Amino acid sequence: YEEFVARSQAIEEEKEAVDAKCEELTEQLHYLRAQRKQEQPLINELLEENQKMEDHIKALNVEQGTIKNKIHDIKQVRQATSDKRDHDQFALLNVKAEVTKLQGLVVRSPERTKR
Repeated sequence: YEEFVARSQAIEEEKEAVDAKCEELTEQLHYLRAQRKQEQPLINELLEENQKMEDHIKALNVEQGTIKNKIHDIKQVRQATSDKRDHDQFALLNVKAEVTKLQGLVVRSPERTKR
């Protein structure tokens, strides 16, 4: 009988400890819920600001893509222009050489033509 009484008392003490812990946790839960409710406007404001920043980043990414495409196009035009310039310079050198050659064939004095 004493064993059952001792076990009963131990169980009762354990129950009281669990009840106290449950009460403590319930109070903590109420405190955290109240704190969250108090912080909710700030949370909402930050979420809204975050969404605006995400939208802005998306817009900047689109703009960056457009700029990259323009840069690519400009580089292609620059390369084509550079290639054309090189070709034209080479052609000019050939024309100058041809002019020099033809000038060498021109007879400048009428006496030379008679010969």
